[in-house]
Amino acid sequence: MAINEFKAFATGENANVIDQNEYEELEALTEGFQSGIARSEQLNKVWRQATTGVAALAQFISDTTNTDVYDNGEPAEFLANFIHSLEIKSLSRKNPFSDIMADGEAAINQAVTNLRLGAGAPAIGIPFFWPSSTMPNTVMDEWADMVFLKLNGSTFSATVYPKLSLVIPTLKLPDARGEFPRIWDDGRGIDNGRGILTTQSDASQKIYAKFYLRTSSNNNSVSAWGGDGFTAENITDVGTNPFEAISISQPSKTRVTLDTSMIVRTANETRPRNIAFNFLVRAK
Repeated sequence: MAINEFKAFATGENANVIDQNEYEELEALTEGFQSGIARSEQLNKVWRQATTGVAALAQFISDTTNTDVYDNGEPAEFLANFIHSLEIKSLSRKNPFSDIMADGEAAINQAVTNLRLGAGAPAIGIPFFWPSSTMPNTVMDEWADMVFLKLNGSTFSATVYPKLSLVIPTLKLPDARGEFPRIWDDGRGIDNGRGILTTQSDASQKIYAKFYLRTSSNNNSVSAWGGDGFTAENITDVGTNPFEAISISQPSKTRVTLDTSMIVRTANETRPRNIAFNFLVRAK
């Protein structure tokens, strides 16, 4: 027998639920529970009504297709299985179930719309790149009642954004403006000593170069200035000196300067090629 993981809630003979008349007169039926404490029998009634229909629909899918129906959070899979079950039913009868299938698909599509899954609603607390300075809730109709924050180092209230505070308990958003994200090393040993959300300054690997100076004799080096990054060395061994010794009455001074801008593109920071995105997080 196929498995159906969707179960109706509070369906027992002595279930603690309010009767239908009291439920229909409940103020929260239209406005929702606003404040105070909702009684358990009121909540049980809400949950029973919400789960009974889903459980029955899942059982119909399971019985018709003889396949397991799992509560795995995949609405697209649930919809596909439901449509498939209607197709099986339509083929098993002389008259097609096209109207029922259309109504069923419309109902599922409406549910997807109500859950705002059509636009791929982002989860609270997960940062994401956004290709616009305009906030997502003004672009996507499905996200109109959501709140998005920029990762700009600002603080936020746990009372206003309780779910976000679970993800970022410091109540302070990281300032990601102008930064490159880097995946946490987590013990691999490439980027040692880093914690999650810690910052790191720019740097480049050491550039090492060597140059030689012509000397006035085999044992007396000419005074010289080295450019930034260079270190001048006195070479007295003729065997390691690539230049022949010369004799002059007054040694000359030589200045050597290293200018990488004559070789590569330079700037006031070390960076790869990149493209600028807005970096946001859903807060509510």
